[in-house]
Amino acid sequence: MTTASDDQLAALLEEYGHVAAKFEERGGYNLDYKIDTILAGLRISYLPRTQEVQTLSGGEKARISLATLLLRSPDLLLLDEPTNHLDFASMQWLEMYLSNYHGATMMVSHDRQFLNRTVNQVFEIDEHDHHLKKYEGNYDAYVQAKAAECEKWEEEYERQQEEIKELRKRIRETARQVGHTYRAPRDKDKSAFNAHTAAVQKAVSHNVRAAEEQLKRIEAGPIPKPPELIRVSSHFNTEPMRSQVVLSTTGLTKCWGERCILSDLSFTLAYNARIMLVGPNGTGKTTLLKMLMGLETPDRGEVQMAPGARICYLPQELVDLDLTRSVL
Repeated sequence: MTTASDDQLAALLEEYGHVAAKFEERGGYNLDYKIDTILAGLRISYLPRTQEVQTLSGGEKARISLATLLLRSPDLLLLDEPTNHLDFASMQWLEMYLSNYHGATMMVSHDRQFLNRTVNQVFEIDEHDHHLKKYEGNYDAYVQAKAAECEKWEEEYERQQEEIKELRKRIRETARQVGHTYRAPRDKDKSAFNAHTAAVQKAVSHNVRAAEEQLKRIEAGPIPKPPELIRVSSHFNTEPMRSQVVLSTTGLTKCWGERCILSDLSFTLAYNARIMLVGPNGTGKTTLLKMLMGLETPDRGEVQMAPGARICYLPQELVDLDLTRSVL
């Protein structure tokens, strides 16, 4: 605009007005603030803006990907398991962010509490008829509606089974009467006797046909039997550990450059221990597991394993699956 002629300036000012309005409408003036807010909320503001993504941990990569989506402020936000790599603080922030989100969101998640705090409808793809069902409310409301639905299904199925049983019984008992021989009248009026017998047999036959038609209608579209819940009871034959301590560490230390994420860490694990390791992303939880597995070498300290102990490791990112083998 500073170099335009008078004839060009009017059109340029009009175009500038449109562009400036669009820039403001899409949040351009708040972009830097929004970037800082989202990175802080997802607890990755400590990452240098120049760091390459491939050098980040699995959890950091997932949160960077989520941050880029949130920054776009789309009309429809599709999230597939968004909480997989979030720590507690990041999850709490994301719950609040999505609860106040102005656009529509659709997410796939197995985190029941996360769904309770972020959704107002639940869509279920039924495993039997493969149709989509919609339930109003959060996850708890869905569970209650689903339980009531299952109870009603079971009651209607049982009621129909009783009706089928009763109809079949009626058909059997009524059919026997068709060939029944009636005692002849005393006045030897055979014509009256035959007429009475015919009328009775006609009525009985009509009742049989009516019951058969009713049974046929039910069997043409019966209420399917409610499925039983799958219950898994697994038992693995394993040799008991002879040692009371499965694993112990002494003075484990690990640093990346000048940043030490684990320092002088010592602990023991009993053979029947159940331990949850918590902490923000990037504090060294995965690094610790890798050192216990022998996949990462500590700068100082050592790991001692009980003789005969076996370790199995499920990583965040499954990169070593043998695709030629089946699940079993």
